[in-house]
Amino acid sequence: MTESEGFAGGAYDVLDAARENLVRVLMTFLLGLVGTILALRLYFFDRIQTDALTRVPEAYEVDTSFVNPFEVILLQAKIGIIIGVLLTIPVVIYFARDALRKRGMWFPPSVSRGRIAVFLAGIAALFVLGVAYAYLVMVPYIMQFVSVIAAEAGVRPFFRISSFINFVLIYSLIFGVAAQLPLIMTFTVRSGIVSYRFYREKWRHFVIIGAVIAALVTSPDPLTLFVVLGPVVGIYFLGLGIVRVVAREQIRERERLRESMETTEDRADAETETPKNATAEGAKAATRSAAEAGADAVMDRGLIDVGAAVVDEMRAHSKRLGLVFLVVSSLAFYWLIYYGIASIRDQTLSYMPPELAAQVETVQLEIFEFVFLVVKYSAVAGAVATVPFIIYYSRETLVSEGVIQGDGSVFYYVSRAAVVGGLFVGGALYAYYGMVPILVSILSNSIVESGMEATFTIGDFIDFVILVTFMVGVMAEMPAAMYFLVSSRLVRYETLKDKWRHFTVVVFVLGAVVTSPDPFTMVVVSVPLSGFYLVSLGVTRVLCHGTIKRIRDERRKIGLADGD
Repeated sequence: MTESEGFAGGAYDVLDAARENLVRVLMTFLLGLVGTILALRLYFFDRIQTDALTRVPEAYEVDTSFVNPFEVILLQAKIGIIIGVLLTIPVVIYFARDALRKRGMWFPPSVSRGRIAVFLAGIAALFVLGVAYAYLVMVPYIMQFVSVIAAEAGVRPFFRISSFINFVLIYSLIFGVAAQLPLIMTFTVRSGIVSYRFYREKWRHFVIIGAVIAALVTSPDPLTLFVVLGPVVGIYFLGLGIVRVVAREQIRERERLRESMETTEDRADAETETPKNATAEGAKAATRSAAEAGADAVMDRGLIDVGAAVVDEMRAHSKRLGLVFLVVSSLAFYWLIYYGIASIRDQTLSYMPPELAAQVETVQLEIFEFVFLVVKYSAVAGAVATVPFIIYYSRETLVSEGVIQGDGSVFYYVSRAAVVGGLFVGGALYAYYGMVPILVSILSNSIVESGMEATFTIGDFIDFVILVTFMVGVMAEMPAAMYFLVSSRLVRYETLKDKWRHFTVVVFVLGAVVTSPDPFTMVVVSVPLSGFYLVSLGVTRVLCHGTIKRIRDERRKIGLADGD
């Protein structure tokens, strides 16, 4: 029986013990649930907010908000359920001790009750130590960082109460559980319950399970997930190192036993395995041939083949591309977090009358909303900076694959690229300094006149500014870009016409990635760009009528249809 099968059987025994002692388990769960809700309501909610914000300077106005009428009730119930489940786990394991002992998953008989008591006391002490360290040290520093950088940019930290309490309690709880990992891993390896190899080989499963749990109990943004999961994974690998040092003899003994058993099995099955292996190798070879044929069939579709060729070309320049991405994204991160977000906000509100601007406020509802916003657009800036290098390095591949063609000089293409880039920049500047401030002013004025507060979350605010700016820039350069591509014979008009569906799909995907997660925002961003693509096709058809006709005549003479 493998260790994985043993753990599956142990889990079944624990569930069976819970079923047999259902009343006691439910009483323990309800005690934890009700007690937690009462404690949170009477004392801990206010105490948690005070302790978590203890390092934030008083000059910065940090507060919590209620977005959902049932937010507090649901939050208390959620935390109560988690505490109730944690309290029932040791109770259920205790009831299942006899079944676990038969499977060899309990304390060995050689371990005295005194050592067991010391072990359990060590677990409890490490749990308390981990919770105290996270709650009193790490959380206040994190809250200080996210609050100060947001407030310096003119963004008011106005955290949702659910996100605030969730982050503090769950982060402290997870850190308390993780602090016990080194002790548990060392004890189980030295006692022979679990092998070191098992912990070493199953680290990916641990990361996946930890990521799922962190995603369920924290805010949905990736940065919060990383902040919670990162230290836990680090503690797991620290536990591996400690086990390697403390339980060295046990590890060596189990490795020698494992190697001996594998050698014996190999010798016994050597003769019978030879024809089986030959048959298996033949089957694998046939499978590989079929897979390769399938892959070739897929690659024959053209677009994937070209993409693969470009990717292969990029691998040779991956270090340079990575360096460009890293440098640009790092500079963009520094600029955005200390200057950029504040300047974008001030510029957008600069056209408003002072009395209206005083009533417009940008807030941060999620703990890492501001930081995640900066990280997102820093990555976008780094990716955009690598695009010219990708085009430059892949130019020969694109020509050889027949994607682009043309005999113009380098200056010919650079000058036209400069015109297209200039139109994009001109359109973007017009949107940033003209359209966006007017739109925001109109929206804010209508909100204030309706008797409501014009309060925007910083994520939606910056997304609106940047996306409108980008949309107008792309619309400004799209007709010129299509005209130069067709008139220079780099791309046929029929190709651009056939690829409008691909363009629409890409735009919708990008809209879903960089905008707010609601479908309406994605449609508002994507539909105008897709529609203007068709408008640009019409303009190109009129301006490049002669070139399109000549290319079609040339292709007919050599027997090629327009779609080939």
